[in-house]
Amino acid sequence: LKAFAEANFTAPILDSASGIWYDITALPTDTSYVYQFNSYGSLIMPTVAVKHKTNLLNGTQIGSSVEESADNASSTYLLSSRSIAWQMAFFPKKIKYNNIDRNIGGLTKKGLKKGSKIRFVTPSPWAYDTKSSEKVPANSPLYSEIFIETISN
Repeated sequence: LKAFAEANFTAPILDSASGIWYDITALPTDTSYVYQFNSYGSLIMPTVAVKHKTNLLNGTQIGSSVEESADNASSTYLLSSRSIAWQMAFFPKKIKYNNIDRNIGGLTKKGLKKGSKIRFVTPSPWAYDTKSSEKVPANSPLYSEIFIETISN
């Protein structure tokens, strides 16, 4: 993963807790979204509209918003429906709850917001793990690019 990140990313960063290598390629254009908890202390999963693509490391494309939309429109997802790696990419490292910093496990300090663009390569446990799918062999690391068009509750 390190070799892939160093060969393909401008400024690769390793999140040592997860083993995910990432590169922020565009900073947010709107930072008004605030990640938060519900009254039970659980993270509120946002709905995100994104343009994205995900590949195996050999370049085989396994998913893309371009494939899913004839007009190159974004795809909309509830973040909880996406892989653990996507959730790590979106959420910040910590969120304050009842005046206590709670570790969330995200990759970045503030999380992703509208206008953010990230690319990351993830070890298989944060993607399909030991399972396989039609396009993904078991134990496959994945490369993803995500551009966030909107994020909301």
